[in-house]
Amino acid sequence: MNVILIAITLIIVSISLYFIFRTPKTEKFKLMSSRKTYVSMTTIPERLRDPWFLKTLKKTINLLTDDQTLIINIPLLSLKSEKYIIPDSVNALQGSNFIINRCEIDEGPITKLLPTLRNPLVKDEDIIIICDDDIVYRKHVFGILEKGVLDNLDKVAVMCYTKVEGFKGFAFVKKVLKGMVNINIPKSCIRIDDDIVNIYMKKNNIKMSTHAYKGNSHPFCSMDQPTTDTHPYWAELNINDDRVALLKSCLSDIDIKIDPN
Repeated sequence: MNVILIAITLIIVSISLYFIFRTPKTEKFKLMSSRKTYVSMTTIPERLRDPWFLKTLKKTINLLTDDQTLIINIPLLSLKSEKYIIPDSVNALQGSNFIINRCEIDEGPITKLLPTLRNPLVKDEDIIIICDDDIVYRKHVFGILEKGVLDNLDKVAVMCYTKVEGFKGFAFVKKVLKGMVNINIPKSCIRIDDDIVNIYMKKNNIKMSTHAYKGNSHPFCSMDQPTTDTHPYWAELNINDDRVALLKSCLSDIDIKIDPN
């Protein structure tokens, strides 16, 4: 009887090992982990009330996989002291895969990142994917970024080419960029949120992994550009900033320390 039990045990162990080692790396990690993935964005009042935004928001939600949840960080008042009014049609979309997070303060474009880093719902080991609200993304972008993080847990995964830019999409394990919540962001840096992320990463020696879209590494590889370009005229997108001058001013004002963790 003992011989039979031992034989059965060996067979069960062998079968288990077979399925573990034949499972792709990403899937193996998911089997051993309960981490979740949050896609995070913000918006501005003029977009929030526009029908184009609602249509694009629905498309973004439809891109999510079962393990992904979209969070949109919406302040109470904009930087221009304009009240954010959430349409009923947007509120009605909330559910297990879409959450509206009301924020006390509008921190500019980086509101797509910082409130999610502070959110206790998002655990340190969870994955955060940052994207923009005025972009229609291609079908597999969020999956590519999620896999990019799972394959390189200590790196920031970026789409298309090696630079963090919100419109392309980038992703990371929360604890990798969690120290950013301690940065005092001066007014000179408000409009160049991507540069703040890049500065923080350089200061803390955080590396990137770059991911093309089906072999395409064009600067806009992650977006459905023809559909994206159908958005209305938004004044916010047509401000011709001198980014070189803004970055120079920001670098002289901002104080980013090395994260002790």
